Amino acid sequence: MTEKKGVDTMFNDMIKTIKEKQVDLDNAIAEYTGAPVKPAMDVMETEDNITVKTDLPGFNREDIKIDLTEDTLEITADFSKETEEEGEEEGVTFHRKERRFGSAARTYIPQPR
Repeated sequence: MTEKKGVDTMFNDMIKTIKEKQVDLDNAIAEYTGAPVKPAMDVMETEDNITVKTDLPGFNREDIKIDLTEDTLEITADFSKETEEEGEEEGVTFHRKERRFGSAARTYIPQPR
């Protein structure tokens, strides 16, 4: 019986570690594949309210879209940013011109009670 308890503890520790690293893994996969980043989300409920918090650094408020239906919350955000240091356009001479595009998406479907 003690051996099973030790295996259960080891398994639970492994699951906890995986859950803690999930956001980092999701972001790395999104960066590698070009897919939207899956932002971390906190969902809290009191007697009167349900509160949802998510981090979307680098996004402007107007770039964030929230869709709420009877059983689903979907948050999406898109951005693009361009940086120029030197110039010329048609004759081309750019020595640095960086573009950054990205998106984030998260859907939350509460589990039935």
